[in-house]
Amino acid sequence: RAGSSTDKTAIVFCNDPELVSTDTPHGRLDFLQIIGITAGELGDLQTKSISPQALIDKKAVSHPLLITALVEK
Repeated sequence: RAGSSTDKTAIVFCNDPELVSTDTPHGRLDFLQIIGITAGELGDLQTKSISPQALIDKKAVSHPLLITALVEK
């Protein structure tokens, strides 16, 4: 968001927690969610200190719909 101060500098993708995958006549349709992450979280993923799924699960505890809050309150 332009003009916002945020610590989110990277993103990860996961399956959307509300929209389920579906098969169509033209193939499978998967819905993805983009989650903003901090530089520290990106570093943890790069060094394999945490798996992508574990990071997503950790974020889902406070944000079940995995909506990124640019600035935590």
